[in-house]
Amino acid sequence: MADPRASELARQLIAELSKSPPPPLAAPAGASAAEFARNQFGGPTRLRFRVVTVTTTALELLANNPKRLFWAAMNRSVNAGGIWFDNEITTTNSFLVGANGGLATMDVREDGEAVAYRVTAINDTASGTWVTLEVERV
Repeated sequence: MADPRASELARQLIAELSKSPPPPLAAPAGASAAEFARNQFGGPTRLRFRVVTVTTTALELLANNPKRLFWAAMNRSVNAGGIWFDNEITTTNSFLVGANGGLATMDVREDGEAVAYRVTAINDTASGTWVTLEVERV
């Protein structure tokens, strides 16, 4: 069983700490995401979101974009799908993106200029919803 004196001390400490707000957090220069992006990529960035219906034929998921630094594509449908970089995409010659939350990403620091290329998508069996996120240099 817990010591009642310890419980009372803990209650008093919590009451005392809650009387005044905590001091502001001192963050070093460059600690924010916006500052990091400006330093890393030479300027500000912005996010672009899209919800897309992907069918069983080739569809442009992401247009060619030389300013793109990162992208993510999530397959929210109940059918597996795939991504590729041209209209010759099929379900057997593409990168598999699984059903119910399968995710594909590209980052300029890991994938170089390929992150800027046009990306096409296809679903295996029926149409389904995909969600995309892009980070691009403004």
